[in-house]
Amino acid sequence: MQSFERSTHGRNWIFTEPQLAELRHKLYEQTAEKLKSAEAEKGITTSNLTVLTADEEKLLREYYECKLQEICQEPVCPDQKHPAITVPKYTQRAMCTALSYFKRFFLKVSIVEENPRHMIFAALFLAGKVEEEKITLDDLLSSYAPKLKPETLLALEKRLLETLSFQLVVFSPFRALVGFLCDLQTWSRAQADKLSAAAADKKAEEAEMQRLQIEGMAAVRDALVGDVPMLYSPQQIALAVLRRVAKRGGGGGGGVPVDAWLRDRFAFLHEGDVGTLDSQLHAVEEQVERARLSKLEASSESAKKHLELLEERRRAVFKLVKAHSAALDSRQQAAEGAEAVAKFHAEIKEAERTEARVTGIGAGADDGAPFKLHKRIRT
Repeated sequence: MQSFERSTHGRNWIFTEPQLAELRHKLYEQTAEKLKSAEAEKGITTSNLTVLTADEEKLLREYYECKLQEICQEPVCPDQKHPAITVPKYTQRAMCTALSYFKRFFLKVSIVEENPRHMIFAALFLAGKVEEEKITLDDLLSSYAPKLKPETLLALEKRLLETLSFQLVVFSPFRALVGFLCDLQTWSRAQADKLSAAAADKKAEEAEMQRLQIEGMAAVRDALVGDVPMLYSPQQIALAVLRRVAKRGGGGGGGVPVDAWLRDRFAFLHEGDVGTLDSQLHAVEEQVERARLSKLEASSESAKKHLELLEERRRAVFKLVKAHSAALDSRQQAAEGAEAVAKFHAEIKEAERTEARVTGIGAGADDGAPFKLHKRIRT
């Protein structure tokens, strides 16, 4: 399997915070210019309509990312004979991939230039294909967007693919977390066997491992909302989440010494590198905590009202800019069509002139003395 560092995910979709800020500032300027052009074309001289700021766009993006998670985690009953047993509608793998596509798209396209609600469906539909999971067009549209036409969603999927430059590889922190948990359990059992641990300690270890997995998965879901997946590798996210969840339980108590496991697994690092790793994990933990608090804050009534106002502004700008872009595209297509017609007529005229020259040469050849054979008459 290709390593993360050599993948398109690792090479092209991991940034620093200043890089993300610069990319979004450029988008803001481009969108502001488009809005200005659209208002000028409509003859609007005074308008209170403004492009969303970076912070306002961030709030809307995270709101729709939470909505995407809610769709994926919606409980469904796979077996009607056992209605009490439910599973999430879509897997965490598909959810992670769809969220990555959504983030990547709106890193290159302003949220006021495309409907984010429709884009979460396009991202999910594409993620289902990539992750080989059954996510059908009919299910998405009938359940969540009955007014959205299938051809519109397919067109959005095409635009998503083109915007992502067909770079669809996504490495999941869920998978990395499972790998770390398996290694931690193997290492912990080996340590327990060396110390001849009692059966009660082993039961406590199993209970702690289960807690680490449940809380760790929830923490990764929190981390997927916001910029964390575009700032750090899936391995860094998973490791930071594991350490954070272990601290929450008392520093790796319950017979699972997470700190000791980390020291053992990274014993090959020099002292300075250990300090670097520790600071990186601490930075990721802070980002994960901010993402968790943002999700909680977004669920408050005041935040919901603020989001409604932002969405209303986004729609107004979207409508104006989209109409302007459509008019520009229409004029460009008309110009290209006229150019193609003119070129076609010019080619026809050139062909006619060429044919006329060839015909003229042929007619002259019939009467030309040098090329005509004369029969000699005997006398």
